[in-house]
Amino acid sequence: MNPVAGDIAGAASTREEHTVKQGMAGIGVALIALAFLAPWAQADETQPIRIYGSTGMSPWVEQIRGAYMKQSSAAHVALMPTGTMKGIQALSDGNAEIAMASRPIREEERKTAQDKGIQIRELRVGVDGIVFFVHRSVPVDVLSIDQIKKVFSGACTRWGQLGGSDRDIRVNSLAYPLHGHGVWLKEDLMKGADFRPGTDFRTSGKLLMLHCAAEEDSIGYLGLADYNTWLKHFPTLQLKVLKIRKDDDSAAIAITEANIRDRSYPFTLPYYLYYDANADERVKNFVQFCLDHGDKLIGQAAMHRARAQ
Repeated sequence: MNPVAGDIAGAASTREEHTVKQGMAGIGVALIALAFLAPWAQADETQPIRIYGSTGMSPWVEQIRGAYMKQSSAAHVALMPTGTMKGIQALSDGNAEIAMASRPIREEERKTAQDKGIQIRELRVGVDGIVFFVHRSVPVDVLSIDQIKKVFSGACTRWGQLGGSDRDIRVNSLAYPLHGHGVWLKEDLMKGADFRPGTDFRTSGKLLMLHCAAEEDSIGYLGLADYNTWLKHFPTLQLKVLKIRKDDDSAAIAITEANIRDRSYPFTLPYYLYYDANADERVKNFVQFCLDHGDKLIGQAAMHRARAQ
């Protein structure tokens, strides 16, 4: 047996102005050692390890994937950023060996998997900040938590209500419930309130950023790691990152490594890996590799391991 145990957390390095300070800041994460009572299934090294799920997690997993395949020349890891919901579905349906998720698995999803013979194992692997951004022409630099809720629910529809010009707010969101970030916004931040009528739902972070940059008066949000990844590809996008107030009397908080780590920045989201407890050795070897080497590898991409708390 080869029990999987460990902890990974995220942190971020600093970037200037609208390139933002890099995300996935680390927090201490306690992981219970997983002891498996049955022997691992025999691995077929010719078969790829298929990882589906959260687009926000994909920059992190891509770093691990490349290093793992370099070390294990016979291994092949296929990464498909499909959104959290589809990643968990793929794991349950046997179309993926690992699911990336930017929200905890739902009980009905766990039961569906169990009914299909999949015994879900969960690893909480990091924390990312959620960045809110606008088209650079918007004359607003700071919003409060309550104002964010009102913008995305439709209680505020014009920038003039928020200290800007009297123009209509163009709201962009990641698709709900496909993406875990969309689930977080609707179910956690807005407490189940509906999105504003006319909200433009985007199927990827790339599309969301491109549309916000192309349309004046736009607002959107992403996991910071995803935002920074696409900003590297499109460095001239006309976007501006907002600072966030907890309330009208609080100081504006920028999204930085330190502020994510100490939770003074109010919008953070944990990331998870899910896999079958009865998966074969190649899958568990990859998970173990994440736990053993993820801190060093992701340190090169602005993450580090924090001690379990």
